[in-house]
This record gives sequence, C-alpha cells and structure tokens, in this order.
Amino acid sequence: MGLLRIEPKMWKQLWETVNALAPAAADLLDTTGLLRLAIQRGMKVHGVAYNEPWAEVDTLADLRLYEEDSRFRRLRTMLNSLREDRLTSSDAADDGAGREEN
Repeated sequence: MGLLRIEPKMWKQLWETVNALAPAAADLLDTTGLLRLAIQRGMKVHGVAYNEPWAEVDTLADLRLYEEDSRFRRLRTMLNSLREDRLTSSDAADDGAGREEN
C-alpha cells in the first residue's frame, strides 16, 4: 500500500463516510476498502509512482525475509544505519548519566 497523506478536509469526509456505515461493516473496513469508498463518493485520491523496492514490515518475520533478500540491499543498509544510530544515541545518553553540569 505505501504511505498516505490525508489533509484535514479529507479526514472529515472519511470520518463521515465511516460513521455512515453499519458498525459491523466499519469494523471490517481496511485501508484499501476505505480508499475505494472515498473514490466511490467522489473524493480525490492520487497515487505517486515509486520505482524503488518497497518493503512493508509488519512483523519480525517480514523484517527477516527482507534482510535475506538481495533485492532489498538498500533497505538492509538503511536498517543497519538506523540500528547504529540508535546504539550511538543510547551510548551517548549513557555517557552523560549521573554527571552534573558545571
């Protein structure tokens, strides 16, 4: 699916659309179904082309799958960089623990 940007006017319209559904139907609504309803009700929905590999990570198993797949080399590089940043930030926070400022 990707990322969604929803402006305030659209949020209001989507909210009204969902509230108009029967509770059982609203409970079963997923993002694709919500976008379909929006389009059916005349709301403007636009897509943006993205030509790089896309990985939606919902579980640890998803993450492991992408880490092993050579097509997601850039994703692995990004994930490793994020991990290193977290470790560096954590180490920096630990270094300052218990020190008083002069």
